[in-house]
Amino acid sequence: MTWNWTAIGTILLAIATGVLAFFNWKIIKQNSEIRQKERKERLLKEIINWGESIKRCSFISNLEELIIVLKLTGDDKRRVLALKHDYECRIVGVRYTYLKKVASELDVSVQSAIKDVSATLARHIILLGLEWEGKTKENDVPDSIDILKESVNKMIEVAASFLPK
Repeated sequence: MTWNWTAIGTILLAIATGVLAFFNWKIIKQNSEIRQKERKERLLKEIINWGESIKRCSFISNLEELIIVLKLTGDDKRRVLALKHDYECRIVGVRYTYLKKVASELDVSVQSAIKDVSATLARHIILLGLEWEGKTKENDVPDSIDILKESVNKMIEVAASFLPK
């Protein structure tokens, strides 16, 4: 049986095409995995940044300032500070709405930590509203801040544990 050079060339070309197709598929798969890892890392970093921004809010990070503000008299000063507080709360709340959606793509423990921070933050905001009305006890606000900071730190730790080393 004699081989036709055209047939041999066609077989070799088919094999080469198959090998190229396999390597292309492998490269595409690796690029997709890299993009998925980078996206996950970016999302986790956004969650960590959200936690850090909560800790930096003036109604959480500066207890001394908050206590002074709460003791102020004069409606104008209280209104300005209440508006500042409301503004910060809304920013944090809007980011939560976004991150809640983002977390749906992540591990359940991250989702749970975000929900815990959100619930703790909501309770803190309600407590501050009651404080503005003079309906709280002396240690309610500082205790609430401690609980919120603990919740935020836990969320940051959970999110950071999923970051690639």
